Amino acid sequence: MNSLSGLVGMGISSQLDFDWSLLALLVSAIIIGGSIGGLYGAKYAEQGLVRKILAIVLIIAAMKRGIQYASIWL
Repeated sequence: MNSLSGLVGMGISSQLDFDWSLLALLVSAIIIGGSIGGLYGAKYAEQGLVRKILAIVLIIAAMKRGIQYASIWL
């Protein structure tokens, strides 16, 4: 919800530079990926595996963000 609010605010203030022709493709990918991921996580994956995968994703995101911030100061 926070991301949606941010996008709406940026759109209203004309700060959003987005290729709207990709919107249908992106929404479709989000719905399909979210449905498949939700079904897999709820019915097939063990809770420990889901936690490990989430931890890996968060570590990668944190490393990426750290590299971005480090490059600002170089």
